[in-house]
Amino acid sequence: MDSHYHSVQDVEFQDAWDKPLASENVAAVATGDTDHSLDVIRPRNWEFGSSSRTPILELVAVMSSLLLAALSAFVLVYSRGKPINTWNPTPAVYLSVISTIFNNVIRYAVARGLVISWWNQALRGTTLKDLHLTWEYGTSMKSVYLTPSFRVSKVRLIGIFASLLAATGPLLQRASSIITVQQNFPTEANLPIRLQPMWNLTSYFNQDSDDAITFYQPEMGGALLGMTNKLPMNMPTNATCDAICHANVTIAGFDRDCSADRGSLMDMHVTDKMAQFAKPHTVLRSDYIPQFQVLTEFAGGETGDNFTINSLFYDDITGSTVQTYNCSLRPAFIQLSLNITNGSISINRDADWTRSRTLSLYDQTLPPAMYTTAPFGQAISDMYDSLAFLEIEDQTYYFQGASARKYTNESTLSMDVNQTFHSFSVIGFTNPLPDLLASLDELSLRYAMQTIPALTGGRLFEYQSFNYLTNFDKAVNKTAHSYPQFDFGTSQNIAMEAVSQKVVFVLNWNFLAAALAVMVLNIIGALTALSGWRMIGREVSMSPLELAKAFDPEILHEAGSNMTAEEIVEVTGSRRVRYGAVAISGGESRRRLAVTAETEASLPTQGAKYY
Repeated sequence: MDSHYHSVQDVEFQDAWDKPLASENVAAVATGDTDHSLDVIRPRNWEFGSSSRTPILELVAVMSSLLLAALSAFVLVYSRGKPINTWNPTPAVYLSVISTIFNNVIRYAVARGLVISWWNQALRGTTLKDLHLTWEYGTSMKSVYLTPSFRVSKVRLIGIFASLLAATGPLLQRASSIITVQQNFPTEANLPIRLQPMWNLTSYFNQDSDDAITFYQPEMGGALLGMTNKLPMNMPTNATCDAICHANVTIAGFDRDCSADRGSLMDMHVTDKMAQFAKPHTVLRSDYIPQFQVLTEFAGGETGDNFTINSLFYDDITGSTVQTYNCSLRPAFIQLSLNITNGSISINRDADWTRSRTLSLYDQTLPPAMYTTAPFGQAISDMYDSLAFLEIEDQTYYFQGASARKYTNESTLSMDVNQTFHSFSVIGFTNPLPDLLASLDELSLRYAMQTIPALTGGRLFEYQSFNYLTNFDKAVNKTAHSYPQFDFGTSQNIAMEAVSQKVVFVLNWNFLAAALAVMVLNIIGALTALSGWRMIGREVSMSPLELAKAFDPEILHEAGSNMTAEEIVEVTGSRRVRYGAVAISGGESRRRLAVTAETEASLPTQGAKYY
């Protein structure tokens, strides 16, 4: 098939082939010599399939769109799991820019593809209705969805895809969200926690006198005041954990051995040991029924290092029994689970408060004065020893000591529960031992964090040991002999697990898939629409002049039939026209509306009929 179409004037105007097209045609139109204008129109070759007709910009737009879609997916996948403080600006900003550029670029490619599709459809032969629908689907979203036609054309599908482009930005941004995650990693730190036995806890004043006074040494007193006032246990700056750290540390503490029992309420009379709380009613203490008790008893012996906590509490208000515990405490090296947050140390309380954390008991070969721990028992006694008892005859509760009121369980308050108490109201109590033993662990830890001063004669004299302190020389000789053999350090290196709470980006694959689906469909639609470019023999557009020229109207007769829109404008652009009423050859009374020369058309008349 010959791809070159030649008009009948080809031979006659062969000599004028290289003359400027625009100047000749414009001159003819300006003079109104239309016959001459027809003569000077230079024929144009219809060259389809030529490489010069390749829609390079459109194909570049499609390839750019494909790269932008891949880039959006890369941003989302790469940002997944990354902390938010490592992205500035955030992925949402990048995705917003990418989606905006993508939409503009792909819309250009789709629009050009629809132009090529319209001209291809006209070349293949079709109906005017189909040509109109192709144009309408490419320019109106309303027509894409609301045109009452069951036939789904290629152009209509492309229009549907294009209408979804507005969703790509929100879908991409919704694909990226943030969550808080926990990351665990090993670390280590040098903690200011000593790993030595307790020693030098108290001092005596006027020991050999009847007015002897025992008081806490500064290190023990500082630990006790810190716990009482709830002061934070801070780490030094160089040992601060940047995250939340968990560590198991070994300190000098107490081995616990607790036994439980349940006894009859009426058999729990106030004992001699409780008498200190029941005064001045000790003579008739058999008339009192204990409801709550914490009592510290010291074992005595050479060092007084062991002590026992006896506890009972009335928790069974619907019955007549009380819960009892007996906990024997001995000095030992124990392991504590610590939490370190923002440089502050806290103890991770064990859910099973009776469980022993003992690693080993103290080395009994150490001099007794090195590990006398009775002051710890005294401190716990000062804080927790208490008694609540019921006077049967007067039906009255008596509270003695510090802790009984703290552990009343008001939810158990009831009337007429137990006939034993003559139908008056009774109240239950909760178990104080978990808190008591936790306090003992905290006091041990705080003491282990105290700095022990250098050895001096004065500090030697302060050791709590009657055998040593009755003779200063004896104390110096015996204690100084063993002291240098034991390293009272200030810290220990601890392996820890750091738990970092970080806010990171997370990828929602469903939203990413939806966004990529919209992008890929539009890319496919653009390529499909552009695929007919090989059938087009010149640059085409949807310019009204170019479309009108395709229908060969008389007013554009001087323009070449194979001109581009720009060339038609160059040739006829200076002509003045009007859309108005023009006479039909059948008579002045028969008029129609058309675009024609401005002098040949008049403005439409209100109410007039036009053919």
